[in-house]
Order: sequence, then C-alpha cells, then structure tokens
Amino acid sequence: MLGGQPDRRPDAPRADAAAGGPGAPDPPRAPAPRPGPAPALRTYKRRRAGGAGAGGEAAPAGPAAAREGAERERERKAKAKPRGKGKLRQLFIDFGQGDFGHRVCPTCGMMYSVGVASDEATHRAFHERVEHGVRFPGGGTAGPDARGERTLWRGATGGPERIVRLGRAVGTPPAKARAVAEVARLVEERQGLAEGWILRGGPGGGGEGGGGDPRQHQLLYVAPSKHVQGCVFLEELPATRPIFRVVGGPGGGQAGEGEEVSSAPKAAQAREVATELAKKVGVRMVWVHPARRRRGVARRLLGLAVRELLTARGEAPDDLAFSAVTEDGLALARAFVGPGRAVHTYHG
Repeated sequence: MLGGQPDRRPDAPRADAAAGGPGAPDPPRAPAPRPGPAPALRTYKRRRAGGAGAGGEAAPAGPAAAREGAERERERKAKAKPRGKGKLRQLFIDFGQGDFGHRVCPTCGMMYSVGVASDEATHRAFHERVEHGVRFPGGGTAGPDARGERTLWRGATGGPERIVRLGRAVGTPPAKARAVAEVARLVEERQGLAEGWILRGGPGGGGEGGGGDPRQHQLLYVAPSKHVQGCVFLEELPATRPIFRVVGGPGGGQAGEGEEVSSAPKAAQAREVATELAKKVGVRMVWVHPARRRRGVARRLLGLAVRELLTARGEAPDDLAFSAVTEDGLALARAFVGPGRAVHTYHG
C-alpha cells in the first residue's frame, strides 16, 4: 500500500473476493466464442397486424415460413382483384374520331367493329361475297381446270363467262362442292331461309368425288369476274310427291325476271289447287345476283335445266314443278312456261 491506497497490482489479492475470503484468487473464465460464418441466405417473415405473431411473439423466420407468407400474399391479391376482369389489353384509342365503334355496312348489312383486325377481315370476306358473289374455282377453259363440271353455255367473248352443271354423272371435286355449299349459304342468308334448306345432304355429286345427294343437281352462272352470280338448284321428285296448280296471282311477263323462286316469308297472292299429276323435276331455288338481273340469266338457267334433266331423257319439257314460290318467283315461273300454261308447285 502506498499513500493509504490499496495495492492494485495484477498479482495482489482482492479484498472483496467472494467465497474465498480475503486474498482468494479470481475463478477461471470461459473463453469468448468465436463468431461463426454469416448465413448465405437470410429470410424474414412479414409480421401480422400489431407487429407480432400469435401470442404477441414475432413469427419465426425460415424457408417454410417464407413460402407460407408468399402464399398468403397471393391469396390476398387474388381476393382484392375484381371478379371477371383479367389482364386488359388496349386495342385502339378513342380520340373522338367519327368512325369509332360499331358500324353497319350499308351494302352487306353486316355489323362489325372498326379498328378490330379480326372484325374487319371477316367483314371484307362477307362483303365480297355479297357484292360480287362466291368465287368459283377453275379457269373456265378445257383441261384440268374443267374437271368436275360440264359447260352448258359460254359467253360470246369466249372468256370465263359460262353456265356449268354440277351433280350426278359429273363428279364434283371437293373445291367446287365447297363453292356450291357457300353459294347455297349466301342465298339462304339473303333470302331469310333456314340454314341447310337448299342443300339437304350436301351438293349433289353422284359418282366419283360427289359425296352428296345424287338426286340433286346444280347449274351455276359464272360471271366474267369468275364469281357465281346466278344458280338454279334442282331435285328429282318421287312419283308420290303431291303436286299443286297455282290459280290467280300475278300474271306472266318480264316483271319477275331474275328474282328468286323459294319458300321465303313473302307469300304469293295466289292459291294452290291439288292435282293428281306427277312431276319428274323440281326447281328448289332460282337466284340471280342483283347486278345480273333483267338480262335473261334466270330464264337461260331454267331452259338449260329442262334440256339436261327432261328432254335429254325423253321426258316432256313441262314435267317441271317449282317449290312454294314468292310473288316475284311466280311471275318468273309464268314467264318461263309461257302464256296460257299452268304453273305447278310442290312443297319441299
């Protein structure tokens, strides 16, 4: 001790040592642990509302807890998303332009959306069918393109304008059979007929490649533009089919030239009287494109039909009946059979 102060040398005994009494040495101390390597991945768990997990304690962290938290977050976002609304995609921008939104074509009557590529493509295809008719495959010359058709009449210029026959004993190839079916659908749409009314069982083909009803026959008028702009659909009638005679209604003449003969809703102002007659051939539909009417196309189609299906077989040329006709169709039928001769109909 120096100057009344206790000696604080390292080897001096401590006066306040525990248990060992005065002068006892300090107990040995354990070495401090060395810090280990830092973890490669640290995970944290989002705390619940209130800052603690169940029981007021922080939720344990770890891979399983992280996955559970991520799954809970996805469920929360899914519940917050409005139902029925997925990821939206901007198609076009409305700047107040006049042609924005839906439009009804004044020519073909189709409603489509301006600016939607699929709608505009569908409208272009339908508009072409209505304005020009269905495009007919083949070049209209002798050779491979003429396969599956029989040319009955050709225009004065010798170009593609012609009337061809498809059906039994001709062997309609698939491409031309599809064209016939498309023509039938177009006529049904324009005349308000039920789909499939004209062609029951598909285009008549009979022999090779036909695949349709062999009792059905089609004559098509192919315009110089190679589009079908006139047609007559015919069928062979059984002897048991009831035949009627039309009494009254509009007289003959050229007023109905080129109009349709069909069972469209517009009824003829005439009445039918049952007969005991039997007819061989029935005219199911005659149709001419508006651009080709009043040019004798319908009468030429009917004349060739009588020649092919009646006179060529030795049958009487008047052994013909028409389907339930409209007023315009009745006028065409009377103009075709001639004055003073009866028009016979049947129900198809």
